[in-house]
Amino acid sequence: MIKIEYSQDAPEDIVRLALFLLKVSPASANDLFDVIEDGILILIRHPNVGRLVTESGLCELVISHGKSAYIALYKFDELTQAVLIAAIKH
Repeated sequence: MIKIEYSQDAPEDIVRLALFLLKVSPASANDLFDVIEDGILILIRHPNVGRLVTESGLCELVISHGKSAYIALYKFDELTQAVLIAAIKH
């Protein structure tokens, strides 16, 4: 089974996004964690779904949310069957 791992910076990205949303839309801030988690869990079944975006092998997963989206930058290691979430962007 594929496991999901997070870089040191990825959780900080999520917190930063939530703090921003808290100022403009508290309801959206509460939903943020579920939206991102639901998107990332797709990678357990489909780790190659993202589009390759860098020479270092990072892929991007678009996580739609209303009229906007978040981008999870990740790398799938087939040998260890692990997905490393490197960053979360808006």
